[in-house]
This record gives sequence, C-alpha cells and structure tokens, in this order.
Amino acid sequence: MNAPLHLDVLAAVRYLHSKGAKTVSVVGGSMGGSAAGDASIASEPGTIDRLVLLGAAPNGPAEKLKSPVLFIVARDDASSAGSRLPGIRAQYEKAPDPKELIVLDGSAHAQYLFQTDQGERVMREILRFLSVRSPLGSGFRACAEIGITYTSGHHFVFVCTGGLRVPSSRGYLRTAPRI
Repeated sequence: MNAPLHLDVLAAVRYLHSKGAKTVSVVGGSMGGSAAGDASIASEPGTIDRLVLLGAAPNGPAEKLKSPVLFIVARDDASSAGSRLPGIRAQYEKAPDPKELIVLDGSAHAQYLFQTDQGERVMREILRFLSVRSPLGSGFRACAEIGITYTSGHHFVFVCTGGLRVPSSRGYLRTAPRI
C-alpha cells in the first residue's frame, strides 16, 4: 500500500487538539503502528504526546520520532518475509529516548497479543506507559478508536487524549481513570 497513511493519523490528532485535547497519544498495531510512527516523524514536537507500537515500527527514520515510544512485539512474530523482531529492534535502537522495548514470548502479531495469555500484561504496560505524566497534561482520560482500519481489518490505530471526553457514535469509547 503506497498511500500516505500517516496523514490520516495526523488529521485525527489535529482534530482532537482542535476540540480541546491537551495531550493526544497514539496506539497503533501492524500497518496502523507504522502509520502512527510515521505520523510522529512528520509531526511538530508535542503534537503526539506518547506513541505505542504493537508488532510495528515506523517506515521512516526512527531517529526522527518526536514522541516517547513503547514498542511491544512477540519474539516469534513473523510475516512471509521472516521475523519482525530484528527490524523492530533496529528501529528501537535508532529511536531517541525516552523509549521502551518489550519482547513477549509467542508469535501473536499486533492486536492479537491481547488474545494471548499475555494480553493482560500488554494492557497493563500500555496503560502504565500512557499514564506517565506529560509536561503538557496530567495523564490521559479516554481512548477512542478513530476508525483507521486497513486491508482486511487487521490494522488499527487508537488515539488517547488528555483533558477531553471523546464522543464516539460507534461505541468505541473506552474511558480510563484519570491519573
């Protein structure tokens, strides 16, 4: 796919800021994670507060990421081209601090990590990472799927906001405790 998918992510982030969000974090899996990473690279500093990539890494140069980033990948996650871990680890090494890499046992890819026996840990790690206080805000309040789904529906992006209740006509609103 050659479409500049990161522009969809940036549009959603900018929309949330225009509606009063003080902070916006992005969680993306698979191709959605790559789009989220590329959105951070293309954004102005402070536009995306935090970034979580599940089974993914930016397509662009990771050293240009402008957000703290959490990479989560299963050790044996593979595509037809081979193991994803070496490429994700290489992008992690290039990413600026602060950054984290969590390598889980198993072979689940991206959002399928939630369906494994480590699903609760994945959620805890994401919430922990997103809950770190930003100089711009005081943690996040809600997460809403912004409807970015590619190919056969296996790629996603969630946007988490601070200081704003995000309406969701599709019922995807997930309210998190204010931290």
